[in-house]
Amino acid sequence: LHEWGRAGMVALAPDAQRERELSWFDFGRPSSLSPDGRILSFTESGSGAGPDPAAFVRPTDGSPAIRIAKGSAAGMSPDGTHLLLIDGQRRVLKVVPVGAGETRQLDTGSPKTIGSAVWTADGTRIVFAARDSGPQRLFVVGAAGGVIPGFSIHDVV
Repeated sequence: LHEWGRAGMVALAPDAQRERELSWFDFGRPSSLSPDGRILSFTESGSGAGPDPAAFVRPTDGSPAIRIAKGSAAGMSPDGTHLLLIDGQRRVLKVVPVGAGETRQLDTGSPKTIGSAVWTADGTRIVFAARDSGPQRLFVVGAAGGVIPGFSIHDVV
């Protein structure tokens, strides 16, 4: 018995008249769009990506995808210049430049299993869903790093 799966992505880009196929390898999962809808971030985890998942960005005009780093793509920054990246063990959250620049690891506190992450609309904070020993909860950290005083942690319902 042999089973083979594939995941694909299609999008209607700004100013386009019809949807465009944006799949890259064999198992791409979309993560986020830039605010102007012109750049898609996604994670490839099939055999085409290799042994580890990898984060990519791809213009929605159909131009080639650009490999950003190992790990899973999460939210794109409001200005489209940075991507949140969750490592393969789902324990580390990083801010990775889409172009030139340095990658920064965010301080997420005690060890957690990170499920997802997004930027706030103003780009100053990052909200991520994670679990430690209990239910999954939401956490807020500054985009520049560090916990934000006065923000509480809420259980995800």
